[in-house]
Amino acid sequence: MSPPSMVLRRRQAPPRSPAASLSSSAGSAAESGEPGGGAGWNSGSDVEAAAVGRRAKRPRASGEAGSVGGQGLFEAVKVGRSPVVDEWLEGYLQDQPGGFVELMNFVVRACGCRGTVTLEMLGSLQNSEIIEGLTEAFEEDSAQYPLMMNTPTWLRFRTGFCEFIAVLVRRAQHNVVYDEYLMDGLIAFLTGLSDSQVRAFRHTSTLAAMKLMTALVHVALSVSLQKDNAQRQYETERAKDLGCWAPGKLEGLLEKHKEFQEKQEELETLMNALFKGVFVHRYRDLLPEIRAICIGEMGQWIQHYTTSFLTDGYLKYIGWTLHDKVGCQGRKLCIYCVLLCYSG
Repeated sequence: MSPPSMVLRRRQAPPRSPAASLSSSAGSAAESGEPGGGAGWNSGSDVEAAAVGRRAKRPRASGEAGSVGGQGLFEAVKVGRSPVVDEWLEGYLQDQPGGFVELMNFVVRACGCRGTVTLEMLGSLQNSEIIEGLTEAFEEDSAQYPLMMNTPTWLRFRTGFCEFIAVLVRRAQHNVVYDEYLMDGLIAFLTGLSDSQVRAFRHTSTLAAMKLMTALVHVALSVSLQKDNAQRQYETERAKDLGCWAPGKLEGLLEKHKEFQEKQEELETLMNALFKGVFVHRYRDLLPEIRAICIGEMGQWIQHYTTSFLTDGYLKYIGWTLHDKVGCQGRKLCIYCVLLCYSG
């Protein structure tokens, strides 16, 4: 059973520039993200981007989702229970579809929606159909959803929600991130939600997607450093006299370098999907809070992975957002990003 709304993609390294096409569904809308390019500051893009264009593996569904409606994850994060990520990962490794449905429902509950995604829906419906059903289950497009509540409980929940995503990627960076199921399905689902006309869906999924992107950036930086280190070790070993070569060491270093290269390409594909499917549309959303999330997280990418993100392909979005005339938070974060560029 694969996560919904996935199309075949080729296993190749995507261009680093956000202007390059990831898939036909991401197309020209992602390439031209200028505020004056037709859509302006919008509340929803015209297409639901197919976030990651490949078909995932199809593990057998071995049982029901770990917590009905994602209630277990939601309540655990709400009260700040720390082992929740490890517990969820353990369940996911035993039952991928069930664990994935639980994660989807956790996001849905975080949006303030009482609707539920089931294993049957996961196996038979597209993302757009699932989200349409969730939209109908929403009583109203209320401003009162978890991310917009300022009580101590919900402020802690927002922090815990962001930390959950960061810790999940950190714990899964050596295996699950590359299983061609979890990240693909989660990115596709978040991309679809971020295109919704329901503010709670759009706001919450954008926050989740951008925090996921930031977590993947940290992993990509680590993999890049390990790949460079393997390359240096290989060159050092090869520079030795022929008689001093350790048997099999060169081959081992080459294999290690190849492994890191493949991981880096996979991570770049995932990051490009998030950038084109979510950031390019939501950095100009009608809601100032959503625009601020996008620009604020971009500052993190520039600060931590300068070689990939300190380029005109990304900096142009900061320049465009400096002209944001509604709300000052986005402009403040743009200045913060510029300061990060000069402080590095």
